[in-house]
Amino acid sequence: MRRAKPVIIHIIWAVAGFALGATVALLVIKGFSSEWVEATGTWFGAIATVLTLLWAVQTFRADQAHRERDRVAREEERAQEARDAVRAQEEAERRAKAAIVAEANRVSVDVISGSFGNQRRPNVEVTSIAVKITNDTSRRIRVKSFELDAPLRSAEKLVHPVDVKAMSTYEVHVNLTDPVLVSEPEFTNRVPIERFPVRITYTVGDHTWTRASSGGASLADE
Repeated sequence: MRRAKPVIIHIIWAVAGFALGATVALLVIKGFSSEWVEATGTWFGAIATVLTLLWAVQTFRADQAHRERDRVAREEERAQEARDAVRAQEEAERRAKAAIVAEANRVSVDVISGSFGNQRRPNVEVTSIAVKITNDTSRRIRVKSFELDAPLRSAEKLVHPVDVKAMSTYEVHVNLTDPVLVSEPEFTNRVPIERFPVRITYTVGDHTWTRASSGGASLADE
């Protein structure tokens, strides 16, 4: 887009054109005598001085405008760089937090059947269960506590804390005060029994997390 010329440029050209035309006209009308040539030259010189001053003013204003545009552009560039840096920092923090949460979610807990008391086909009455903790992270974790929900009730105080090595599984045997019924496939195959929820509190790195057998990890030390 073409930028409109400042008004002063038009004034300079108008004055220059008028002065040149007037000079030529006076010389033609009055003749090219030495007196008129000298007078016209003096008058034209004065006009030229005025035009020079006007041009100097325009040059100064143009230079100031150019400097101002450069200053605004530099400030905008710095502001954009600052915004980009903030976004980059936020993105790095988001990725770091996501990585921490992903690692915490690589720890899982399940309830599986233990010893049984009576066979009641198609169910089995079990007198104990096992809390199975799987640590698929690359570091040792510490399980600080266990919490069972009804109908599971431990006959003795659960031993904790428990350390679980990296990429390993650990089972905590729990004797029950009251037997519970499980299906024969659940007992025989020792598959996770989702209707028996259990929660653990554990540490991974510098953070403490809680996780239930039916959900994901959430920070406990916020």
